[in-house]
Amino acid sequence: MLLKDHFIELPFINEDYKLIQNEYASTTIYTEVVHFLQLAYPEWNCNKGLGAGAPEFVLQLINEHEETFYTKPQREALVSLYLDAADSYELSQKHFFSDLMSRLETEFFMMDEEDIASLYNKEINEISQKEYDTLLKLYKQAHIHLIPFTFDF
Repeated sequence: MLLKDHFIELPFINEDYKLIQNEYASTTIYTEVVHFLQLAYPEWNCNKGLGAGAPEFVLQLINEHEETFYTKPQREALVSLYLDAADSYELSQKHFFSDLMSRLETEFFMMDEEDIASLYNKEINEISQKEYDTLLKLYKQAHIHLIPFTFDF
């Protein structure tokens, strides 16, 4: 699966990503959010982290802190931003990862049974539950490290 496929598949998140790239990519608050996430959670923007939910997470942090980010003393603004990001990351990561796993299971179950069977050179009725479960696990693992969106600063 190409990264482009994720981008096309998720138009509601795509809009968040477009907004970030068009409105915030050159701002200090965007740079600080992305820099913090890269340092604190190295896998934050791959599917193992926030994945396709990364744009929503980044935009939410920017929206919640933008007004005070430029009016508070810099240290206070950064501490507030970083603490909020850290506090909300784990719950958001679990939510987005759970959604991804559900979506991948659905995609796998919708695959042509003959294609699945051909991976074992068997007929579909000859594949054991264990073999089927192994293929599902491998399918999920193949998607965990993909990066649906990139965030440069």
